[in-house]
Amino acid sequence: MNENMKNMMNELRTLFPLNFGDRFIVFDLVVLDISGFEYGRDEQFVEALVSEVKISYKSSHIYINKIDYIRNWFEFETAESGAVDLENIETIGRIIRIIGRHLNKAVYGE
Repeated sequence: MNENMKNMMNELRTLFPLNFGDRFIVFDLVVLDISGFEYGRDEQFVEALVSEVKISYKSSHIYINKIDYIRNWFEFETAESGAVDLENIETIGRIIRIIGRHLNKAVYGE
């Protein structure tokens, strides 16, 4: 159960081996399902029902929220400032691509 989230976290830990999980220094990721259960903290978490992903990378914060469960549509938001540092855009894009790939596998079995 939750094999895709486990694989996603392992892939991200490989890219950020020294700083993963430290939102105050470099990189942190929180994944919640529709019931508010958090991956890695709550045993009840269900990866096929992911509703929110919070990415903190250096000074940038990106929120990915599911807005339509029938179409599987997500919206992207930034922190209060609405800004992402230019130097972080490429890395954040890689992080989002990895998350998207593993979410697709979790939801569609692809």
